[in-house]
Amino acid sequence: MTPRERLSAMALGTKPDRTPVIAFGRSEGADAVCVPVREIQRDADTAILAIVESPLARAIRHGVPLVQQLSAQDHTEFDRLKKETREEIGAAITNGADGIVYVIDGASPAHTTPMEYGGFFLET
Repeated sequence: MTPRERLSAMALGTKPDRTPVIAFGRSEGADAVCVPVREIQRDADTAILAIVESPLARAIRHGVPLVQQLSAQDHTEFDRLKKETREEIGAAITNGADGIVYVIDGASPAHTTPMEYGGFFLET
């Protein structure tokens, strides 16, 4: 099986010839590598998975008080971050990514309550 066939088999619930190896960053022998969108380079053998942050993960990284803004009914920054995330996913696919590694951050008591996370971010 090729690396892509191996990953597809796992995703479809069928048995591959061996367990696929997925690495963060370039790695010799990996079936798939997870890289930032700007580092996508098509590879004949290795599947490329683009790392894309969720809107909340982006807000946390940049110190944006997104939960407080949303609680105050201000969706301006959230809408901007959602658009940025969608554009990055589109760029990843356009640049040849085989899939997306969607980074979720903030679903923890340090950042949101279960109600906040479920109400503001789960569907997004």
